[in-house]
Amino acid sequence: MGRIKSKKIKYGLLMFFAFLFSDGILAQQNTLTLSITDSETKDPLSSVTILIDPCSCGGITNDSGLLTKRLKPDSYTLIIEYLGYRKETVKVVLDKNKTLNVLMEAEEEQLSEIIVLAKKRNQNVESTQMGVFELNARDLIKIPTALGEFDVLRSITLLAGVNNTGDVSNGVSIRGGSLDQNLMLYESAPVFNPTHLFGLFSVFTPDVISGVNIYQANIPAKYGGRIASVVDVKVKNPYTDRLKIEGGIGVISSRFTISTPIIRDKLMLLAGGRVGFTDFLFPLLIPRLKNTKANFSDSTVKLLYLPNENNQLTYTHFYSKDFYQLDLISSIENIVSSSNQYDFGTSNHTLRWLHGFKNNTNLVGTLVHSSYLPKNLFPEIDSSNVIQFESQIQYTSAQFEYKDNRKDEFDYYAGVQFNQYNINPGSLDPGSGNSIIPVDLNKEKSQEFSFFTNFNWNLSKRLSVSSGIRLTHFSLLGPYDQGVYNEDGFFEGINTIASNESVAKLYKSRTPFRIKL
Repeated sequence: MGRIKSKKIKYGLLMFFAFLFSDGILAQQNTLTLSITDSETKDPLSSVTILIDPCSCGGITNDSGLLTKRLKPDSYTLIIEYLGYRKETVKVVLDKNKTLNVLMEAEEEQLSEIIVLAKKRNQNVESTQMGVFELNARDLIKIPTALGEFDVLRSITLLAGVNNTGDVSNGVSIRGGSLDQNLMLYESAPVFNPTHLFGLFSVFTPDVISGVNIYQANIPAKYGGRIASVVDVKVKNPYTDRLKIEGGIGVISSRFTISTPIIRDKLMLLAGGRVGFTDFLFPLLIPRLKNTKANFSDSTVKLLYLPNENNQLTYTHFYSKDFYQLDLISSIENIVSSSNQYDFGTSNHTLRWLHGFKNNTNLVGTLVHSSYLPKNLFPEIDSSNVIQFESQIQYTSAQFEYKDNRKDEFDYYAGVQFNQYNINPGSLDPGSGNSIIPVDLNKEKSQEFSFFTNFNWNLSKRLSVSSGIRLTHFSLLGPYDQGVYNEDGFFEGINTIASNESVAKLYKSRTPFRIKL
């Protein structure tokens, strides 16, 4: 009995001291209660994340916007975060039980404009526009490439009505037309030589292309100058809010592309380039071609400026360069050279202004300057002299187009275009040599003014009408030497046209009319 009483006494003493000890621990902790509400509506915010430092603890608020924690007396930093609200940082000295009311302010982020484009599944059979193919970048990259090189012109040869001009040539024949009957546009600027490397690859910088539109028949009235087709290559708009860099190294060429904002949501840049050095391949394939060289490069730079929600400005510069050297022919018209060199250069500039009116109409203004400069170089044997023959095409254009899409059943566009051509047929510079007579052919200048309009009219669900007209006035300006022929076609002499006269005035009209049932 004595032992049992002794154990009960010891157990009671242990419980008494344990109670005192636990009460002392509880006495060392304070209660922190947080109430989180919206600063404007004063509504409680639930599921707000709260981090407490230095205890490395925290929690989330309940449906009433409350969170309660028991902490030992100390100084704490509270980090309060909630999606759509500004981050709050609160410091508190917990020397007693405290209740804090925290007001969180909503934080709105202004995003760039998002444009969603869609196309009817049956648009190709319901539209009045016939003979048109629209390929975007996603479609183009799915097409098999040659030697790992993505190529626009070789890709479109898989379409109906488009053929290669040769097995090793990248020129295209559309609807049976010749190369010069196709209008090649790169961001609205004409490209007079669209190929690299003896015609194997196109000159268009691959990583910056957004899509290609090909018109084979019933060419829209806003295009002029060719009779077979129009190949309109578009460049991406650099809508971006962060720096992005892409690149690649290949056997034929290496490429590099960068897109970045310069002024956030105002000014953005897209730049891409490609270079190809294939000199080392020729001796490996054919030892006799050890002196053959073929290098090329191309680049595209596009700036996008958004001054306000109704205006958009873009500037695009395209540059292409090719250099070939062949030693297969060493003598041409008394020119004895160690090799024949070919130097081709293209430089295009496009400035476009888009203004949108509040009534769903817009005005587009486009300024274009395109320059193509081919050269033939003949380095003379046993001499540092280089004989050079060059020619040049300079094209300048200004176009303004008004579009009205206010009504689903009727839409139209109308505009004017002014073009000027400055052509240097050729000049031969013998350099320091005296065996060749220098030649400088007369330069040619012409101007072209066009008016165009096109409308689409949906008369009913089963009947649609589309019609367009383009009127062109062409003037070949002097000075110019014009051949004179009689009625029988015999040459009679040369008539010299003064600089203030016009050689000819030609009026052309095209009135495509289409009805779709």
